Amino acid sequence: MTDIPLTQLKLYLKKITRITCLELELLLCCARTQVDQTTEEHIKELLQQGIDWTYLIQISAHHGIIPLLYQNLSTTYPELVPQPILSQMKDYCQSNIQHNLLLTQELFKLLTLFQKHKIPAIPFKGPVLAVSVYGNLALRPFCDLDILIDEQNFLKAKTLVISHKYRLKYELSWQTTFVDKNHQINLDLHCGLTPSYFPFPFNFEDLWQQTKPILLLNKKIVNLSPEDLLIILCLQVAKDTWEKRGQLLKIYDIAQLLHTHQDFD
Repeated sequence: MTDIPLTQLKLYLKKITRITCLELELLLCCARTQVDQTTEEHIKELLQQGIDWTYLIQISAHHGIIPLLYQNLSTTYPELVPQPILSQMKDYCQSNIQHNLLLTQELFKLLTLFQKHKIPAIPFKGPVLAVSVYGNLALRPFCDLDILIDEQNFLKAKTLVISHKYRLKYELSWQTTFVDKNHQINLDLHCGLTPSYFPFPFNFEDLWQQTKPILLLNKKIVNLSPEDLLIILCLQVAKDTWEKRGQLLKIYDIAQLLHTHQDFD
């Protein structure tokens, strides 16, 4: 094996250190719905040091932060961001909101279907999280719909979904995943919150009794209480970290929930 020259190694380490300290720091500064004056000034300092934009976009996409990154860069110092990068992020955000709206409309149809057949259903994550915690459907990307169903109605709910327009994708002990006929929408019906190797028992009736209504695109739907949602979000982060699938976005979900609801029981 050929030895790496010391000078080359130093340059490599310097580059890795700079990336870690610069791009990630900028990402953390922008991973919020509101930027205070101190953070805004720090963003300007970071932008003036020479950003590796390709790397920044990659890690932002991985962590689900591009909408927040774009919002904060475009409203603070857009002149310090290359125009192609701003355009790339803008295109992503436009596609994201279109996708989010598609899934939200489908969620309305599914909840109406369950209500018609007297099946209590609690949507969580996805559109309800974006609106209840971020206050904006465009700021939080999501790729599927998640709905909690009590165990006694779970088989009936699965049958209804299949008769609607979905086909079974795969089935686990705690959730069943479906995909629509156009392969545009993934739907997870949950009778549990975690797999067996990460046990977390919950009582659907308790969750249902504690739900609070929320307006989603001017439609009133049920939503988890802030207290139950906090536990579930923390559980999600713990499970994803255990499975080495951690995302900064899910950490920020918790931070934003705590910021938005300051009257916890």
